[in-house]
Amino acid sequence: MKKNITINLFGQLYNIDEDAYELLNNYEESLRHHFSKQEDGAEIFNDIEARIAELLSEQKAKGVEAISIEHVQEIIKRIGAPEEIGNEEMDADGNGQAGVNHSAPKRLYRDVENKMVAGVLAGFANYFGGDRTWWRIGFILICIPLFGFFKVFHVGIMNLGPILAYVVLAILLPSAATPEDRLKMKGKAVNPQTLASEVTTEAQQKMDAAASSDYHRNNVNAKGCVAGFFSILVAMFQLLLIIVCSVACVAILIMLLRLYIIPQAVIGEYFQQEQLEMAQQPEMFWTLGVSALVACFIPAYCAVHALMKKTGKISSMGTLQRVFWLLLWLVAVGGCVFAMKKIADLANTISKQKYQSHIHVQDGMSEGFYFHDEEWKYYQDNHWKLLKAENCLSHRYTNSGKYFTGDRRARYLDAYDPSGNLLFQAERTEKMAPGHYRLTCNARADNWGAFIYAETAMGRDSISITPLGNEGGNIWQMAVDYVAKVSEAELNTTENGHLMKRISEANNGNGFGWTQTILKDVEVGPDSLVRYGVYADSELSESDANRFHWFSATDFKLEPLKE
Repeated sequence: MKKNITINLFGQLYNIDEDAYELLNNYEESLRHHFSKQEDGAEIFNDIEARIAELLSEQKAKGVEAISIEHVQEIIKRIGAPEEIGNEEMDADGNGQAGVNHSAPKRLYRDVENKMVAGVLAGFANYFGGDRTWWRIGFILICIPLFGFFKVFHVGIMNLGPILAYVVLAILLPSAATPEDRLKMKGKAVNPQTLASEVTTEAQQKMDAAASSDYHRNNVNAKGCVAGFFSILVAMFQLLLIIVCSVACVAILIMLLRLYIIPQAVIGEYFQQEQLEMAQQPEMFWTLGVSALVACFIPAYCAVHALMKKTGKISSMGTLQRVFWLLLWLVAVGGCVFAMKKIADLANTISKQKYQSHIHVQDGMSEGFYFHDEEWKYYQDNHWKLLKAENCLSHRYTNSGKYFTGDRRARYLDAYDPSGNLLFQAERTEKMAPGHYRLTCNARADNWGAFIYAETAMGRDSISITPLGNEGGNIWQMAVDYVAKVSEAELNTTENGHLMKRISEANNGNGFGWTQTILKDVEVGPDSLVRYGVYADSELSESDANRFHWFSATDFKLEPLKE
């Protein structure tokens, strides 16, 4: 069952199928658009429309109650023939030969009718020649080696060069959305005859696509489930882009407002306190903030425009408008990159100055190490000497916050290298009476590769730190067992009970991996000197695939063995 509508054409009423009306309307719109560019184009179009009315009247006189799409296709074919029109002024070239189907220079459009993504490569196939599939395969084959080339030479964002070029072309190139555009894309002359052929061909393709289903011509483009699925994905992506960019714009506006009111506090949120001197040059932060705001706003605006276009409330962006937004977005991104580079250079300069000012040379050493103030104090107070420190993250040789009692202020020896190339040695020397001693310490590690050692004139001895990671440990287990056996009163009233309870509750009751490590027999000779400490080397890991990355050690004690 088809829906019929009634149209009024030159004072006559005609019943016409809905799909036939849409085909006829598309044809008239194409002709109107085409002749609007010519002198006396309105008169020419009126003549053609009068001819259409005559042909519809012929069908009505034959007893046709409702004009079907087949009737319209036949009318269009007859209108397209110049002898049926009888007006030589309709020639697209203005030479009075409307019926001659001249070829014309091709124009580059996006072929949205045969697109996979945006129709850029399909448009290239129409303009330069060749099969669309081979253009797509060629693009992929070009992208793969380019990705590898830019990755090898560390060109950064140019890894996405081919994709960015595709996106730019998708924005700049107009789409072949009308029959006239498609004729120009194919290099065909635009005249009533070619327009008729293009419109009827398009209609036939839609009819063929809808042959196996009920197909209604109410601006629904039947392209199958795959096309519908991707349309939904695109719409969801546009909506997500709008939400993310909108949230980012609000956050940036708040940051800019706070930067205007209290610039030093805002900068201090994102950089260490020792780098607050950068507040003296806030223009780079303003450049970054404004550029980021524009760079987030433009995609959100374009996504909103695209969604509203689908609803039919607004028309597509013109080429000049697309170029303007693209250039403005590129300028904003360039401003972000420029400002971030300047801020990074400034931060590195300040960090280097701080680094130079914190170099300390310990007694008996010709070269020094960078020490943070609190670390230098810890090493001096506990008589530690740093002998080796390579690849220690952020030049940190101690840490705090994960002491086995849960005391976040307690500091201990610590080093970490996420790449697994750590080399570290810290040592201290004590003068002891000749005899046999036991060296104990509390330590932890993430893998085999860290050792506790002691060296005297009588020899050197060492033992590995048991790697339990950041949980458990025999110190924690001992506390857990103790808490389970004693009464609540003893835990709350004795100093040892308080300590054991804190150890058992550390790290949410999981412990921090601390284990008591013991060298049982350290022999001290007549020279009375003992050098002991911790040595860590990632090269001593069990395998390259399971590297040692960090250790912690503290509470070193050298006690005489009981006889």
